[in-house]
Amino acid sequence: MAIVKTKAEYELMKKDILTKIDKFLLDYGDFTRKTAPKHWRGTSNVYQALNKAKKDIPEYDPLEMKHLEHDWVRDDVLTDEEKELYDATTKYNI
Repeated sequence: MAIVKTKAEYELMKKDILTKIDKFLLDYGDFTRKTAPKHWRGTSNVYQALNKAKKDIPEYDPLEMKHLEHDWVRDDVLTDEEKELYDATTKYNI
């Protein structure tokens, strides 16, 4: 299934998203310097949340097939087509 990535693929995804966060933070910083002071608290909250995510992401683990054994995980991460494929392969132990 395309949703489950190898460790190497997942590491590349993490590197890519961290690069995007860095770029967004630079752009967001430029934007917020031009924002009225009454909005600084809100802009600061966004900045802090993104910085926290940036620190947390390196510790994230990839989704594994064993996680898909739970209905609630499948419901959140799989498309309808992927669910059908998953159900068919698990039903017949393929």
